[in-house]
Amino acid sequence: DDAVTALTSINTVLQSQPKSLEALYLKGSALLALNKYSEAQGAFEKLVEAARGSSLGPYGLARLAAAQSRSTDTLMYLRAAKVASGKNWAAAQVAVDPAFDFVKNTSEFRDLVGVVR
Repeated sequence: DDAVTALTSINTVLQSQPKSLEALYLKGSALLALNKYSEAQGAFEKLVEAARGSSLGPYGLARLAAAQSRSTDTLMYLRAAKVASGKNWAAAQVAVDPAFDFVKNTSEFRDLVGVVR
C-alpha cells in the first residue's frame, strides 16, 4: 500500500529531521489515508505545537475533520489555516481539494475560500 510505504519513508526522514514541518504534515496525511484518525490527529496537533505560525497543522486538522464529516471543525480549522497563511493563502487549491467536497456548497466555505469552481 502506498500510504504504508510513505509512512515508513516519512518516519525515516523524521529520525534525522524531527522538526521537519513538511515531514510532520506528510506523516499526518499518510495516517489519515490509512484511516488512523487518532494517530493522524496526534501528528497534526504535534505540528501545530511545533510551528504555531504554519498553516500546515490547521490544514491537516481540517482534512482530518473533513474525513470524519465534521463540517463545523473543518471550517474552523480552515479559518485557522487561512489566518496562518496570510498573503500566501491558496484559495484556489483549497477550493479544488476533494477532502472538502461535502462543505463546498455552504456559504461558510464560499466566504472562506471565495468563488468555488
